[in-house]
Amino acid sequence: MRAALYARVSTDLQRQNFSVPSQVRDMVAHTKDRRYTLVGNMFVDPVSGQDVQRSEGAIPAFVDDFTSSEFSRPGLNACLSFLNSVGFDVLIVHAIDRLARDPYIRQTIEREIAALGARVEYVLGNYEESPEGEVRKDLDATFAKWENAKRVERSNRGKMRKAEMGKFVTGFAPYGYEYNPDAEGSLTIYEPEAMIVRQIFEWYTDQGMSIASIAKELNSRGIETSRKRRGWLASSVAHVLKNTAYVGYLYYNKSKKQNGKQIRRDKSEWIKIPCVPIVPPEVFEAARDLLNFNKEYTRKLTKRFYLL
Repeated sequence: MRAALYARVSTDLQRQNFSVPSQVRDMVAHTKDRRYTLVGNMFVDPVSGQDVQRSEGAIPAFVDDFTSSEFSRPGLNACLSFLNSVGFDVLIVHAIDRLARDPYIRQTIEREIAALGARVEYVLGNYEESPEGEVRKDLDATFAKWENAKRVERSNRGKMRKAEMGKFVTGFAPYGYEYNPDAEGSLTIYEPEAMIVRQIFEWYTDQGMSIASIAKELNSRGIETSRKRRGWLASSVAHVLKNTAYVGYLYYNKSKKQNGKQIRRDKSEWIKIPCVPIVPPEVFEAARDLLNFNKEYTRKLTKRFYLL
């Protein structure tokens, strides 16, 4: 019987820990116990859990660092595509919350897999293929969803308290800064990137370069972005020019997730976090004024020629 593996963590940061390797290890042991044959066209390193090319020692597995509240996930989509084009008999998942915490989402994915001729088997849970087994799945998924909601609530309270103390809370540090846990969770200037930030402001405010031309110049010089994943885009340059961190402050709690969408909170709920500025206030304001002027000017330009 052919088996494919699916592992999941919620974020990029969690991909760096040992969750994926431990999931893969247990799933491989599960397939060996049942004498399944592993198949798949995506591979992970069994030690790091990172995606790798097919090689000796690599494990065929589809992995996501994506929230389970979404149906469309890169790894799961690749898994379904492989099932549709090549095929397998069973999809091995470590635990029910790795596929989905929401019972409806879990059932929908399981039915889609069943429609393509396979079934889902969980390492943990030992669910029977019966009505009772389905009820147990729903109960376990509901409990996992509740447990996650409580965890998120506790985490959010901690983050709010940390932000109120003036500390950087979550996510990646803005380009030009690095997170310094030794300085009580504050941001410190990372000079190699801070030099680029100052250069961007100078090009835009003093030399009159457009945002697109700045992005092109950065790419031609081989300057990497903070995540080093792709080259500079006009949007990433504009984000630098608008980011208040470079003038000495940023905000936490600006938005909230509602019905799957990010909704902007009222400004009274924003929490201001101070940081060390990289550019002078007058330079930042000059860039902001120029951005607003260019936006208004572009808006007035007609896209078509009219006789009247």
